[in-house]
Amino acid sequence: MIMRLGVLAAVVVAAVLLAGSVQQVGAESASFAGGYGPAWSPDGTQIAYVGPLPNELSHPIKPGFDSVLVVSADGSGAPRVVVTAPRQETLGGSTINEVRWAAGDRLVYQDSFSLYSSTGHASAHLGAIGSVGGDAFALSRDGRQVAFTAHCGCNVQQGTDVQFVAATGGVDRVLPHPKGTLDSYPSFSPDGRNVVFTRTFLNSKAGPPFATDLIEVAGVHSGAARSLGVNGYDPVFSPDGRWVAFIGRDGLEIVAANGGKARTLLPGGRCCNFGAVYSWSPDSQTLAYESGSHAGTISRSGSKFVFPLPGLRPDGHTPQWSPDGKTIAFSAIRNRDGEFGEGIYLINADGSGLRRLE
Repeated sequence: MIMRLGVLAAVVVAAVLLAGSVQQVGAESASFAGGYGPAWSPDGTQIAYVGPLPNELSHPIKPGFDSVLVVSADGSGAPRVVVTAPRQETLGGSTINEVRWAAGDRLVYQDSFSLYSSTGHASAHLGAIGSVGGDAFALSRDGRQVAFTAHCGCNVQQGTDVQFVAATGGVDRVLPHPKGTLDSYPSFSPDGRNVVFTRTFLNSKAGPPFATDLIEVAGVHSGAARSLGVNGYDPVFSPDGRWVAFIGRDGLEIVAANGGKARTLLPGGRCCNFGAVYSWSPDSQTLAYESGSHAGTISRSGSKFVFPLPGLRPDGHTPQWSPDGKTIAFSAIRNRDGEFGEGIYLINADGSGLRRLE
């Protein structure tokens, strides 16, 4: 399987590539804290993100990336810290990789070691994460179920399987998998009854990369897994349940949810340098994507639009659509007076109205 670049590594690489004279997007104060990985609240009025991000990359051991902040989506009011990750005995403390909204204003977040859910007043440990990349967990549409890539406890180094848990805690089920296979990158169907995931066959003689990674679908509570007949990873159901997008050997691809021949939307050279950095629009017609060098949208028919992002470089986190499908939130790296930082930005789906949120 293709491994992703870490968040800090992505920031450093982008900083090097952005060196030089760069335009600014909006005014920024000296107290700019920044962050990454935005996630919309279900009603679209708030955005949660990970921060604060140190402005100086020359201080790599400075604690950061260890909190979840929430800010109004209209930009009014100051961001507030609602969760701070439990401290780990590691250099620089904990790092939160991803956050998502669950039911009842609960936030589910992943650090380098574990998955948690929190109401802001109390946190519950949901399980040990088996992958440090993004999209290692997913929530059902109603925000009550969580599927995540977990350590399988098998005799394979860093072996993984898919587990299901209620957003409030308590392991519900482990997805069975045949001997010699690992499961990862789950995504719920819109009705919450099924999950699509990547099943990797170990010690296979199937050939080049991706050949051992099959996209499969299984019932959350019962039923054997079935293959969609395509190879890849990071599959995601469309909101209408008719399609599955995934990263394949040729780039960003889609296939019918009942299987069949895949179709490439974005060739690998123009997308997916950091993994599955894409998301479906609420109407299932379009995907927002970013490649680490640019961001934009691509329709199911292949119509592509690249966003104008002067002075910004997308950071490798998945862009997220607002619930009404009109706005896309993303995080990006910028150069301000020779100092590099990262922040949350919004842009309209037609590419207009670029603004910094935090």
